[in-house]
Amino acid sequence: MDLAAWLTKIEQLHPQEIDLGLERVASVWQRLNAPLNAYVITVAGTNGKGSTVAALQSAAIADGMSVCAFTSPHILRYNERISVNGEMASDDMICRAFEKIDAARGDISLSYFEFNTLAALLVAVEAGVELLLLEVGLGGRLDAVNIIDADLAVVTSIALDHEDWLGSDLDVIAAEKAWVSRPGRPVVIGEVPPLKFWSGFAERDGETLFYGRDFGVKNGEWFGAGLSRPLPELAIPQNSVAIALQVVALCPVFKDTERAARAVMHTTVFGRMQRLQWWGREVLFDVAHNPASVALLVSRLGAAERQFDILFACMADKALQDMLPALKPFAAKWWLPQLVIPRAARVAVLAAALEGEEVACFDSTAEAMAALASSRRPLLVLGSFFTVSEVMAVMAEHYKSDAS
Repeated sequence: MDLAAWLTKIEQLHPQEIDLGLERVASVWQRLNAPLNAYVITVAGTNGKGSTVAALQSAAIADGMSVCAFTSPHILRYNERISVNGEMASDDMICRAFEKIDAARGDISLSYFEFNTLAALLVAVEAGVELLLLEVGLGGRLDAVNIIDADLAVVTSIALDHEDWLGSDLDVIAAEKAWVSRPGRPVVIGEVPPLKFWSGFAERDGETLFYGRDFGVKNGEWFGAGLSRPLPELAIPQNSVAIALQVVALCPVFKDTERAARAVMHTTVFGRMQRLQWWGREVLFDVAHNPASVALLVSRLGAAERQFDILFACMADKALQDMLPALKPFAAKWWLPQLVIPRAARVAVLAAALEGEEVACFDSTAEAMAALASSRRPLLVLGSFFTVSEVMAVMAEHYKSDAS
């Protein structure tokens, strides 16, 4: 089977799209008996996981280290989820991994994400990488990547998201994410929320480093590990850069830490604060999809002058009442397409939440983009990875783009 056929198969294999738990995936991993010899860094958190992984991958490549990174979801191609030395894994490499997993699982049903995780591990083994970066998909304790014992763990941030699965108690959410750490091994925490949980976590068996206490950013400079570095203008969140710099300073597999640190500070991430030119107008893409990530985006947009056409679509479980008010001052007009994915919020629901705003609704992203072609205002695209994905796909397929 080719990759498209495999993806169709694994999408239909398991009855639940999200099915947290380690028993099934751990059993199959044991059956695969694959010798994983890489140093493992697992990255959990509500926001900033992808940019932190990207920064660490850039650092490893600059340092001359072989590295495999597993992230999710993808924007345009499935292969984006698994990269080796900064390049997407090939279809053949991924298909070989899927074949081995399918043969090993027997009658064990695996979810789409569990298949993804095992494939990433097998790709890392096949490539013989020195460093493996694993991004947690959801939560921490019961996420499939947690079958692997991390040599160093990162928790980037704690905020409300995926409440149907993780609940709305920040203490509980923090505890769930902290399970990616292992006793006696270091963990880097990207913030110090006012949660009772953190005081106990600071006393764990293993070095624990907190943003704002042990490392961070002050007066335009990163500080940590007895060092300081001036920060240039960054293309990814400052928090992610600070975390990655601390990991580089702490992690024994990095040798040329100066070169690695420079790479961290110049990291860019596809689909996150990404600016393109399309038909002579600026398009800003950001995968912000919860209140915390929207707040971060707003902090980077500058003065609110109702300057953007905003193309917005999100999943049905998102807290619109906590996301949309922050964006309204930037919106000259809202363009609301119906996403293809079944979990997407209905356009009518979004329009109702934007009562009083200038809104245009569309049955598809393609229809919205066709209508937008006549506008000259800058375009802001956000709300979900799927939103960014659909817009980029439409731009690539139907319209001339002078993207840079």
